[in-house]
Amino acid sequence: MDADVEEVAARLYVVPPDQFVAARDEQVRRARDQGRRELAHALSRLRRPTHAAWLLNLLVRERADAVEELLACRERFQEAYESGDGGLLRELSARRERLTTELVRAARRIGANRGVRVTAETVREIERTLGAALVDPDVARRVRGGRLAAPAEYVGFGPAWSAPPAPGRRGGPAEEAPGAPQPARRRRSARRHAEREPEGGERPPRPAERRDERAQAARAALEEAERELAERRAALEEATRRRDEAQRELVAARARVRDLEKRLAALDRGVRAESRRHDRAVGTLASARRRLEQATRR
Repeated sequence: MDADVEEVAARLYVVPPDQFVAARDEQVRRARDQGRRELAHALSRLRRPTHAAWLLNLLVRERADAVEELLACRERFQEAYESGDGGLLRELSARRERLTTELVRAARRIGANRGVRVTAETVREIERTLGAALVDPDVARRVRGGRLAAPAEYVGFGPAWSAPPAPGRRGGPAEEAPGAPQPARRRRSARRHAEREPEGGERPPRPAERRDERAQAARAALEEAERELAERRAALEEATRRRDEAQRELVAARARVRDLEKRLAALDRGVRAESRRHDRAVGTLASARRRLEQATRR
């Protein structure tokens, strides 16, 4: 993203969502007035943030310390996940819960200070986005950037805070969460089971794995639908704004036409009056010439 776009976007994405479109369009108009067409085009493509995305953008600015501390757990979680370190997983899970709770409370305060009610669904979207940032580097990058337009959700196939380690790893069977400690005997049994599977063969997916796949597909579809709705809502607001602006221009133009019609009528009356005065002056001149001719002949 161009540096100028970055700078303007950083300011726009902390503007309340209901004021975003007007603020963005003002920046677009300024860029066009300055002859910066590429900047205007890039800014016009910025999408109105949802309330959850807006609050996350503000959290990055006002609680950057807590956001960074939370995101810093990602690499340690990956290591603990792969090594099956149940103690570290519990420690990281507790830290994640503490920081997520702290950030949600901060988001509620931020919303309250700006007169915005933070709903339960908004809280869930904030929590899902923070959870996705812990396992998806791209989501983490977008969260850190502070220019989210919509919440994110983890839909990949790798490890997640709420998902178990893959079969054959030291984390345990697929039905158990990574935060739960696994006895050594159970981990050894899982490894022996993995070793007995035919080399090169593919075991049929377990019911839990099929459920996970269906849930992941459903989450992906939900996220796409939410993204589409957010875009359509922004497009509707933009179309409505342009319609209302055109309506205001039409009303102003009609008032201007009425004023011009009144002025024209007054000027027309003036022309007719001056025309009559002109005709009288012509008649007066003709009479004066006749009297002059009569006087000179005598």
